[in-house]
Order: sequence, then C-alpha cells, then structure tokens
Amino acid sequence: MNKKIVITGSGGFLGKNLYHILKNNYSILGIDKVDKPFVDEVLDISDRKEIERVLDSFKPDIIVHLAGLVSADACEKYKKLAYRNNVLATKNLVAWAKKNNSLVIYISSDYVYDGIKGNFTEEDKENPIQYYGQTKLESERIVSELDKYIILRPTVMYGWDLEGINFFMQLYRCQRNEEKKRVPIDQISNPTFVLDLCNLIKTIIETPNPIYGKYIATGKESFNRYEFAVRIFDYMEWDKNLLVPVKTSELGQIAKRPLNNSTSSKKVYKIFDFNFNNLIYNLGLIKKYINSIEKTSHQSLLSICIPTYNRAPFLKTCLDSIACQFADQEVYNRVEIIVSDNASLDNTEELVSGYQNRWANIRYFRNNKNLGFDRNILNVVDKAQGEYCWLLGDDDALFENALKTIIAKITLYNCFYFICNWWGFDHKLCSKALRKPNFNFTDDQKYNTVYDFVHSIKNHKSIVGYFSGLSNQIFKKALWDLFSEKEKFVNSQSIYSCILPAVMKYESFCLINEPLVKTRARNIRWETFGMSSLKKRLAMTKEGMKHVFNMYDIRFSNFGLELFFVKEFISQSFINFVKKYLLRNERMGDLVRRIYKFILKK
Repeated sequence: MNKKIVITGSGGFLGKNLYHILKNNYSILGIDKVDKPFVDEVLDISDRKEIERVLDSFKPDIIVHLAGLVSADACEKYKKLAYRNNVLATKNLVAWAKKNNSLVIYISSDYVYDGIKGNFTEEDKENPIQYYGQTKLESERIVSELDKYIILRPTVMYGWDLEGINFFMQLYRCQRNEEKKRVPIDQISNPTFVLDLCNLIKTIIETPNPIYGKYIATGKESFNRYEFAVRIFDYMEWDKNLLVPVKTSELGQIAKRPLNNSTSSKKVYKIFDFNFNNLIYNLGLIKKYINSIEKTSHQSLLSICIPTYNRAPFLKTCLDSIACQFADQEVYNRVEIIVSDNASLDNTEELVSGYQNRWANIRYFRNNKNLGFDRNILNVVDKAQGEYCWLLGDDDALFENALKTIIAKITLYNCFYFICNWWGFDHKLCSKALRKPNFNFTDDQKYNTVYDFVHSIKNHKSIVGYFSGLSNQIFKKALWDLFSEKEKFVNSQSIYSCILPAVMKYESFCLINEPLVKTRARNIRWETFGMSSLKKRLAMTKEGMKHVFNMYDIRFSNFGLELFFVKEFISQSFINFVKKYLLRNERMGDLVRRIYKFILKK
C-alpha cells in the first residue's frame, strides 16, 4: 500500500517541487495557510485542534514539515508571529506524530550555526545569532524527542520559481530588468539546489528503516554570495556589471547573518548513498528550461482575447472598436484577435465570420458546449499566439488609438504586467456616464514588482478593484502558461484575478494612466440581477480580496472586512431596488436615470 504523506507549506518553493515529485507514487496531502496550487487543505498548523482534525482524518505515515516564517528579518521584527509559525506549529505536529508513531522529516536551516569557524558538520555546537535560527533550533529539539525523525539543514536554496524570490530568481529578474544588484562578499555558504533537496527527501522516504537523526543537506561547493552570483551570471551569459559587491554590514538588514557558514554534507551522502549535483549541472537544467520559455515563437506582439457567450450585439461593438484601428499597418501586423465562443445560441459565429472575411488576423473558436466563464478564459488565452495577452470583455470597447498606445507602452516600459485605465460610459457606449476615469492619477505608474505596487496602496480595500476588471489586464503569456494547476481556480468566476496576482507577484508592473477601455458603467442586467445575485457578486469580491491580502502578506480583520461588505450590500441593494422597480415605469425610469447619471458624474 502506498505511504500517506503530509507536506506542510506545500504551496511554497520547496513544497510545490516536492509535491510534484512525490504525487505519482504516494498519497499526498498538501497543507498551507494560503490557497495556492499544490495545496489540498488550507489551515493554520499552529491551531492545534485544526491540525489534529486534518491529521486524524488523513492518518499520514510521514509528515514532511516545511512550513514556517522563513524570512530572518521578519522573524526578528515579529518574534511572536515567528514563534507561533515556527515553534508552536512544530509542537502540534510532533504531538500528533508521537501518538501515532509517524515519521517526521523536518526542514531546518544552516542558521542554527553562528558562522564563525565554517565547514560545519553535524558534530559542531549550534549557536544561532538571530531569532530565526533560535526558532529553528528550538524546533529541532522538539522534533528530536520523537523516536522516528529526520532533521535536514539546507542553505540558500535556489532554482526556477516563477512566483518566488529565491536568490536565483532575484538575479534573473535584476538582469532581465537591467537593474543593479548588491551582493555580499563576506557571506559564505554551500547553496542547495531545490530539486536536489527534493530528491534527497524522496530517497529518505524510500529507504527502509532509515538511520534517524540530524543531517546537513547542502550543495557540494562553497562560495561567498558574490562569487555564487558571478558564477550564475557567467554560465547564463548575463551582464556581470549589474552585480555590485558589498559587505553584509552595508545592506542594513535587521537580523544578523552568519558569515562563514560553509558546511559538509558527507554524513548524508554516506548514510543515504546520495550525492548533490554540482552548480554547473544544476544551472544547465535551469538554463535549458529558461531557453524553452524565451525561444517560444510568437506571430504577434499582442493577442486580444475575447471570451463570449450569447452577446452578439455587444460583441459587434467591441470588434468594431478594434478593427477600425487596423488601418494602421503596424497595428495590424502586431495584433491578433482571438474569440472563444462558449457555444452561443445567437448569431455570434456568423458575426465573427464577417470580420474574418475582411481581416486575416482574427481567429474564432467555438466550444462544443458552454464551458463556463473560467474555462472559457483559460481557453481563449491558450489559443493566443501573441507575446502579450489583453483580456477584453465582449461588452466593452477600446478607445480610438488604444492599440497604438499599448504597443508603444509595452515597447517603452518592457514590463511583464500592465493594468490600463478605463472610463465608464452609458449603456450604448456613446457618451461618458462618469466624470472621471477609474484611476485618478496624471502619469503612468511603473513599479519594480506587483508586490511593491500593492504595498504602496494606502486603502487596501481598493486593491481588489485593480485585479478584478477583466478588460484592463495585459500580461506576458509565457508566465501565464507556466503557472501550474490553473484548474484550482476554476469556478471562482474570476479566474484571471486569482492567477495574475499570483504569477506576477514579483514581476515588473505598470499602471497606464491613459484610459484605453470603454466600459458600461454599472452594467447590471436589471431583469436578472436580484438580491441573490448581489450577494453572490459581493461574496466573490470578498473572497478575491482575502486571496490578495493573504498572498501579499497584508494583515486584515475578518470583522472589519465583514462590516465593509455589509455596508456595500446595503448600498447596492438600494441601487438594485431603484433599477428593478422604479425603472419599470417609463416616465419614472427616465427621471431616475437622469438623477442617477447626475450623481455618477458628481
């Protein structure tokens, strides 16, 4: 019978790689406090009752404990949070494992050493010099009370991780964005390739009656951090002039760093007959993967991706607003239109065929059945061949010269993710219904990362508004394609607003000031949107807000959030009442529309 394995922190860098490697041969349960790919159960493992409930139900043979607060600076700054996540959570897992005779494989850190003598082995005395190392050492002591345990001490884990900020990814982004990177010359360690560590854990799991205890699990070669960065840049053929050597003391980090933390992994090699690969071999694997991404050929710079269903009149307005810009030959050559039809019952197919007869850069795909909104989003992006994708609602339209503008912005800023401004119009998209566009700033706003942008916003409740608008999302398709397990967010009814904040978290980002999209202001189909629909839409918005808050480490009060949405519900209920009942009478409806339009302008 296959072993049952729990992986805590399964949504993290090491966790998702380990889950992927083990999933075909074992029964896996991934646990994390945030809903991500490779996470089967969302919970806080520092909550003893909750973790006991899940473990009692799954009954794992092995617990691979990866979860915790891993930022040394964050641990130093938020010690109570660090203790809860790193020590208390470990106590809960160990308590259950002791009662159920389960093996615990705990991932610790080289930060249990003080970095003075170097070339540390398992026999050397631990002496952490910062709070993070103290919590890892305390957790090691708790785990070592078990009869069956393995403690692994890796350091400076690196590898490809689209959503992460490990040292390799920091270097990748700095060279791609042509930004300087300060790297310490006095921190020495043995960097650990993430797939090597995953394969070591797999080897331990497959070893009958393993020798329990503590093991250093680091790479073969020791480098100072600057030398490590130079080796990476040399092999990847990047510009080394972007690397700036500095001393650790110049970085202004909150937590102390052990300086000479070189280590020896001879014990783990001998006991488990396992060898870590050298740096060049590992970089070769990464480079091959990156080349497969960057050499993907694109026929166009931009794919306008339009999911549609039974809205032919609206779609005609949308397509007209795009096609009229094809008179500009550069625009025509660099833009394609993809229409994914969810088996419409109206004349959508006939309508699009008319445009195809005139323009060769329009492609139409009709689904055999209605796939639902989320799957149609996945389908339309999948069919795109452009370097960038621009999602566009079938009931929206582009401003004149919007395509020329976005091509210029992409060329100018070379960001991976753009959100453009939009303006609310009347129901026919003829005249402006709102006095101002959605964003209220005068210039384009460029950020090094989406994470920086999110944390620059003072009113966090407005964050979800940036990501929830379908027609203002423009992004690099290659990153979307690489995002694993998109299926996890199907039925969210807003799949793009789950995927894009996740995949673009540490990518370059730009808010475009100029309005490029016309939307139908307060576009509510009055005959179908009732109280239940309003509750559903607000519930979706609330879940989207929580998703972004958790993903971007924003603290929030559940009570405060509930209160905010109660106010929103009351406000929107009144608007719905006016639309549903007062607008039925033609004369009253005309009066209410005029008042409503006046209020919106104000």
